[in-house]
Amino acid sequence: MTDFKFALPVVADQKAIQEGVFFDVTDSKGVHWAKFKLRHLNDKSREGIRTLLKVSMKFEKRSREAGDDALKKFDVDFDSSLHLLTDLLLTDWKDVKDADGNEVPFSKEAAKAYFAQSATNWMVPQLIELASNPANYETEIDVEEVAGN
Repeated sequence: MTDFKFALPVVADQKAIQEGVFFDVTDSKGVHWAKFKLRHLNDKSREGIRTLLKVSMKFEKRSREAGDDALKKFDVDFDSSLHLLTDLLLTDWKDVKDADGNEVPFSKEAAKAYFAQSATNWMVPQLIELASNPANYETEIDVEEVAGN
């Protein structure tokens, strides 16, 4: 098969993919929780994902060998998702407050603690889904320019 090289329009904002885009997170009642800056989950993320999956599979194997139930499997899946979010995708946040109402500075350690709580862990799959959608990282395209006009 011959390698073809095509001139294709750039539809993704490369800076946004690398540095992230802020997403406003609200719950089902419309309550604002915070804004989270996420990198795009794309091909370049795959190596990090592979590493996380290897760790997850080792843990899952140990859980099976210990005879743990399906709840432990859920914990493994959540832990993998949490690591994916906090180690690879999340780069910043806004409006995350401590118990006294003070802004909490972003750090990976603080993010892991924040999302590990039962009150906030519902956000993890939602944020990963947002980071997975390439439409969230699109740049403005000049249709006339792409058409060659």
